[in-house]
Amino acid sequence: MTNEDILSKVLETKGAEDCIMVLGFGVAYMGLTANTPIRVVYDYYKCLDNLIHEGGYDFDDAIDYLEDLINEDLGENAPIYIKQI
Repeated sequence: MTNEDILSKVLETKGAEDCIMVLGFGVAYMGLTANTPIRVVYDYYKCLDNLIHEGGYDFDDAIDYLEDLINEDLGENAPIYIKQI
């Protein structure tokens, strides 16, 4: 699914117009939360893989970048990152 496809689906969802999305993480997109505020949900490990294979990061730098991104205070509409086990 492309970023444009995801954006279209998010904008079609009532209450999701304030969601924060991360450019380039379309491959890691899982969906939206069912509760409010509605938030975009990404697969943590797919984000990490994308940073390594598409972003050119080495493993340690990719983890550091992703952790910094996750811990940045973006407010209540910030994305959620799920670690599937």
